[in-house]
Amino acid sequence: MPRRRRHHLADEVFEGRRHVVSVTICSADHGRWLIESDLAQVVCDEIRRLHNDHPVLAFCLMPDHVHLIVCNAGTPISRIVGRLKGRCSREVRQIRPALIPWQKGYWDHIIRRDEGLYSVLQYVLMNPVRKGLVENWWEWRWLGSPMIGEVGPNFFGMAAPEDIMWSEILRVR
Repeated sequence: MPRRRRHHLADEVFEGRRHVVSVTICSADHGRWLIESDLAQVVCDEIRRLHNDHPVLAFCLMPDHVHLIVCNAGTPISRIVGRLKGRCSREVRQIRPALIPWQKGYWDHIIRRDEGLYSVLQYVLMNPVRKGLVENWWEWRWLGSPMIGEVGPNFFGMAAPEDIMWSEILRVR
């Protein structure tokens, strides 16, 4: 039987090391439950809660998946994602008991300086525009930056965002 390719990196890659990681978590069976405001709010709240332990640079909820840019702060991403999915699942099932929210696994990618954190940030926050959900990315209700704060039309006009963000994200908490 052929081996299935892993969607995520091994825990050893993250153990004791600080990385900035792009994570994509998909809904089970491509379900579009994240378009329901009460359920989407649960996920947004849990992402903001996650920020207390692991700096979250940005997130964007799409109808059937979630994008997240987070610093692992030395913790394996599998543990961070598992905790986020578990907390969201418990809350979501209180609203919709029969819903199985998440697909097994997730996709992750360590963002390196030479790739450009800024371009990954743009990719995540511009996703609703690319998918035709809004005309201007800041109009999408289900995105944000717990680390930076307000994300409005001038967000991408920040001075030297690459240097500021890397030093902020990787700081010791």
